[in-house]
Amino acid sequence: MHHVHQARQDDTTNTGIGTIPPGEQRRLLLFALLGPAFITVLSTASLAAGAWLLWRVFSHHSGHPSQLIAGVMLAWMGLALAWRLLKLRPEEDAHVTLAREDAPALWRLVDELAEKLRTPRIETLRLTADFNAAAAQRPARLPLLGGPLEIHVGLPFMLTLGRDELRAVLAHEMGHVSGRHTRTSLFIWRALAQAELAREMLAGAGLAGYLAGRFYAWYVPALQRRALAFSRREEFAADAAAAAIAGQTTVARALCVMEAHAAAWNEVMRQAHQALVQGHLPERPLFQLFRTRLRAPEHERKATTWLARALRAQADDDDTHPALADRLAALGVNPATATLPPLPRTSALDTLLAPNAERLERALSQIVEAQLEEVLELSSEERRLAEQALKELRERLRGHHPGPEDASAMARLLLRLGRPRQALALLNDLEERLPRGLPPLALALRGVARLGLNDARGGHDLLEAAAHFPDVALMAAEEIGTWLDGPGAAHDTPRLRHELGRLREMHERASEELQAGPASAMLRPPRLSPAEQAWIVARLARHDDAIRAVHVAERRLRSVPAWRHLEVLVHTRPGYWLGSFNGAEKCMALAQTIAEEIGHLQRFTLTVRVMPWAGDAQSARRIRKRGQPLALHDFTTPRQDAPRRVTNR
Repeated sequence: MHHVHQARQDDTTNTGIGTIPPGEQRRLLLFALLGPAFITVLSTASLAAGAWLLWRVFSHHSGHPSQLIAGVMLAWMGLALAWRLLKLRPEEDAHVTLAREDAPALWRLVDELAEKLRTPRIETLRLTADFNAAAAQRPARLPLLGGPLEIHVGLPFMLTLGRDELRAVLAHEMGHVSGRHTRTSLFIWRALAQAELAREMLAGAGLAGYLAGRFYAWYVPALQRRALAFSRREEFAADAAAAAIAGQTTVARALCVMEAHAAAWNEVMRQAHQALVQGHLPERPLFQLFRTRLRAPEHERKATTWLARALRAQADDDDTHPALADRLAALGVNPATATLPPLPRTSALDTLLAPNAERLERALSQIVEAQLEEVLELSSEERRLAEQALKELRERLRGHHPGPEDASAMARLLLRLGRPRQALALLNDLEERLPRGLPPLALALRGVARLGLNDARGGHDLLEAAAHFPDVALMAAEEIGTWLDGPGAAHDTPRLRHELGRLREMHERASEELQAGPASAMLRPPRLSPAEQAWIVARLARHDDAIRAVHVAERRLRSVPAWRHLEVLVHTRPGYWLGSFNGAEKCMALAQTIAEEIGHLQRFTLTVRVMPWAGDAQSARRIRKRGQPLALHDFTTPRQDAPRRVTNR
């Protein structure tokens, strides 16, 4: 099954194709420990170096003020890093903890399976809002120890299963526990979470930041690659353990049910997301919406399509799970004969949670609704800001046709407000006015709008934009992938999935190179047209009270040479941040605002660095040396006497 184990990765194994050698699991475990060992040594060394410098200062061996400052900074960095690492805990999803008196039948089933598979004692059962089931091990206070074991069962998942199928699913999860896969997954989660935290805390922190950046640039991809391959093998082993308990046919039936009905739950979640974007809660609780969708006349046809698509899918090296056809074949079931079983008359939810099923569903619904209300509150503020920005943009362009940058900005705001038809009309009008067709970002946004209206031509727009302009690769992969997982299931093919994987990989390579910071050899003066330069300056003019100077450099990427990227360095006036309670936070907020305002250039992506706080001095020197200053002494907005056109090049 798909798992949300403690590491928020799936805990999985392999017996259908052969038992995993213990040495292989041990080697992965040791490799997963390498990352925590590195960051522990780094934080300890920082703390020791800081303590040594402070000892020298206060023992009068050296009284230089720079040593006092360096000692305090190193000691503080070491302590802060160690403290944050010890406090790391995975985020918890919406759930209801099932006491034994709440679900006696479900607990009896878990105890029976634990005895048959000789697993350690399960401490907790959780009823979640996921279309999923998972075995989890909570992290202990001490890094090398594992905490209590848990089983998570999704309420919507239980609605699609009968008692026998759920027993097979739970046997699969207990197979993970008996194979100690949850422990391995916990160590992998901890290593990756610590890597992310260390990168965040040590960015621009001199030698420590450099060492951490170089180490994790090698370690994280290597660990992910090994963990994904091992996870797929784990999945086969858990399937085999389940088949030994529940039978091959029942396990195969449960796998087909998961693949066939998961998309229906995804559609419910998309419907909820659209409601939040439009400024209101879903019309009914999510679980009721899901029950209605399962009973809809067209659901069986859609579910059959989703199952057929899953059976055609090929193994993906970036997935934690093998392909469905491979899992069925490993169980001894011919994938060509796999069919979708009918929905049970009495679901596992009603059978195994009786007599408290309604009460538990109501309790979980209240938790989910409370979370949706929190999201709605944030979404309402985002809507207000988007409405305000759209109004300002329309007022500025009153009586004039928007150019590609302004049209893209308006289209993105309309999509954020849940108005794909208006965004599509705006971009189609722009296409009619441009002799060479839509430029890349506008073309990609039209693709998003079309997919939002379930128009398959949107996928073609996104792929065409990504083919000529790699900076929209991730947008294309995510939007098309989401559409294929729902209303576009009939258009899904292995070849298309492979292309989406290639786009994600290309974007990931470029992003890793961008995050490494600008190297002098890869920076050059930007090839901005006069119209593009004027457009940037016009938007920076809104912040003339804060900005002293701006330098722009174009960055070349070794990984994706066709990628066009700008490094924008903004120097603030001293009065902007002096006297602020948190000058760094204020400058970072300015960087984010500027990036949103000028991020609609049709040929470039960009990174905005605001000095002196939100950036490192070395990067600033490189950008100033290799880039070009914008003429910001004359902050004047270009006149809107005629529609401005920026042609696609």
